[in-house]
Amino acid sequence: MPRHSCQLRSGLRTAAIALAGVFAAVQTSSAFINSSVAYSFTGTCSDCSSETATLTLQNYTLGQPITNTNFVSFTYTSNLTSQTITPANSPSFSISGALPTTLPGPSLSTVVIVNQAHADPYWAFIAATNGNWCAGSTCADDSGSSGAWNGGAAPPPGTPVAGTLELTSVALILTAMGWMLLRRRRGAQLS
Repeated sequence: MPRHSCQLRSGLRTAAIALAGVFAAVQTSSAFINSSVAYSFTGTCSDCSSETATLTLQNYTLGQPITNTNFVSFTYTSNLTSQTITPANSPSFSISGALPTTLPGPSLSTVVIVNQAHADPYWAFIAATNGNWCAGSTCADDSGSSGAWNGGAAPPPGTPVAGTLELTSVALILTAMGWMLLRRRRGAQLS
């Protein structure tokens, strides 16, 4: 078998191994990407003050129905009531509705978050499409109008993301391998 053919085959084998390493690195790195996004809710409360609400969802596309698999957490606080709902502390929670396709804005369809494990019959937060909303035990503690969901926050700082360092390293390795293959090929042609 000619020497050129062996070098080419060896180079292709090396390139295949390098590409397999690249795919493995990208897959491993992407497992660390935080796909959770926090959405804040603001409104004008008619009977409370200092109200704040944050809904954290994962793998969610604005305008689509929210499912239990999208739900990470919901926290509501005012001077009259407060509640934090997560799948871990409230396995009997439920969520439905859809956030607007453009933020800020009212719910695209009524968002209902219910914690059935609450000491009272249930604790709920409801944000209607017309901007009206309520929160609390049987949704009777707080109520208001002009409710709107606001833009999702970026993943928390320090979240590892497959990005610049990994991809630059891969590019440098592939460039060096290509340079070595070209150098070998030129050396073989001069012989």
